[in-house]
Amino acid sequence: MTNVIIKQATMHHINMVKDDFNDIDIEECLLAANMTPFESISSQIGANNNTKVALINNKPVAFFGAAELNWFLKSASPWLLTTTHISKFKKTFLRATKQYFPEYFGKYSYLENYTLDKNIWSIRWLGWAGFQIHPPQEFRGSLWRRFSMEAK
Repeated sequence: MTNVIIKQATMHHINMVKDDFNDIDIEECLLAANMTPFESISSQIGANNNTKVALINNKPVAFFGAAELNWFLKSASPWLLTTTHISKFKKTFLRATKQYFPEYFGKYSYLENYTLDKNIWSIRWLGWAGFQIHPPQEFRGSLWRRFSMEAK
C-alpha cells in the first residue's frame, strides 16, 4: 500500500513540481486569478500557514489549503491544485485528505469556493469530502461550480 505523507508545504515542495501541474489546474488558476499554480501556491504559503502538500514517494502530488475570506464570519475558501504525479494515486490521496476538513472547521464555520465545471476530478473529490456542489454558472466566459460546506 502506498503511503501519503501530508505536511506543511514549503517553497522547496513547489519548486520540485513547478512545471508539473495538471492542465485543468493551470487553466483554473489563470481564469480565476491570472496566476499560475506556482504563483498561487506561493502566495498562499506567504499568506497563511495551512497550506499542505501531499507527498507520495517523496514527490508532491497535490497542494491544498483554505484561504481565509472573513475572520469575523469565520469563513474560508478551500482549494486544491494537483500535479501530473497524482494520476496513479487518486484514491490514496482521497482517503488521506478527508481527515483535514475537521481541522479547517476548528477554525472556520463555513467553507466556499468555485471550480471549473469541467474539473471533474476536483468536483468528485469535493463531493466525496462532503461539500455541496451547486449548479454551474458562467463567469468570465467559463462555467464554474460553487461548492460549500457548513460546520456541523
